[in-house]
Amino acid sequence: MHHHRANFTDIHFEELLNGIADFVLVRFRIDFERVLAGEFRKRNDFAASKGWIKGYHILSNINPRDGEPDLYLVTIFDHQTTPAEDIQREKELNAFMAQTTRQSAAGSGHRATYRKQKGDMLLQELVWSR
Repeated sequence: MHHHRANFTDIHFEELLNGIADFVLVRFRIDFERVLAGEFRKRNDFAASKGWIKGYHILSNINPRDGEPDLYLVTIFDHQTTPAEDIQREKELNAFMAQTTRQSAAGSGHRATYRKQKGDMLLQELVWSR
């Protein structure tokens, strides 16, 4: 097989927690949708404008089997970053979002009340050579 390596795809798996009273689950779903439409979108639009990512998607698992996530948060980028790049990007992103790393972590902790991070996967696209 002749191919070369191309884009990377980072996938975060999210599961909306079950076993919560229906009226509370509806509130959590609305809250999580606001996070995705607000902070998640703002962060990724900023990253795309800086050229850090090539794109992002939110994919819903229409018919999840037992143990599968409800949502896939997908980010596409063309190279692995160095630790120094990660630090610089975090500074720029925090300045843009007008928050500290601690505030960002606190927001993530709040979201743990209605969703569970099921995992993370890093894939790399293989493109056929001509």
